[in-house]
Amino acid sequence: MARSDQAKPLAPLSGYYPRSDEVDEAISAEFDLHRRYCCLRCCGCAAAVLLILLVTILVLFFTVLHIKDPVLTADRVAFHQLLRSTSLGVSNFTVEITVSVRNPNAAAFHYENMTTRLYYGGDVVGEGEVVPPGKVGARGRKQLNVTVEVEGGKVAGAEPFAGDWRSGNLSFHSETRVPGRVKLTDAIKKKLVARLDCDLTYVVDTQQVIKN
Repeated sequence: MARSDQAKPLAPLSGYYPRSDEVDEAISAEFDLHRRYCCLRCCGCAAAVLLILLVTILVLFFTVLHIKDPVLTADRVAFHQLLRSTSLGVSNFTVEITVSVRNPNAAAFHYENMTTRLYYGGDVVGEGEVVPPGKVGARGRKQLNVTVEVEGGKVAGAEPFAGDWRSGNLSFHSETRVPGRVKLTDAIKKKLVARLDCDLTYVVDTQQVIKN
């Protein structure tokens, strides 16, 4: 009886086997896809970093690096030697004004001087100046005192004086100017002029000053 375990020829394997050039093309395509993905990710990261830098620069520009004008405030105003008995035709008097200078900047405000003019009836009747120059520290505050010498004859000769004197209320207007500069860096610096305009009413009987 013939043996049944005689070797049989192997059956051919089924399926498709790509050629070597097709394999190379597939690998190249996958590499290109991966490279494009990496490029897009790098570009996205770079764009995000640039956006953060831009936002940071804008925030700094509008806060720390933005130079603002100093703020002036009239803390105290006092009239001296101006009484009911004063003969304004020949007698002068003085006005003492205390002004606070507030510097909102991140660098010192270097001022040249402070000049105050006093008006009555639209005309200048006195002027005072603070010298020498000085500075107000970063985000600091400083008080400056100025004494204005007022010519009584100019006040008495003004058109509204007769009526104001009878009523006991004299209306003045003061203008204070403080020129200076703020320097954050060599490239970021600016000249400034701080200003304060104030209407003053002097009550002769009580010597009270009302600031408007």
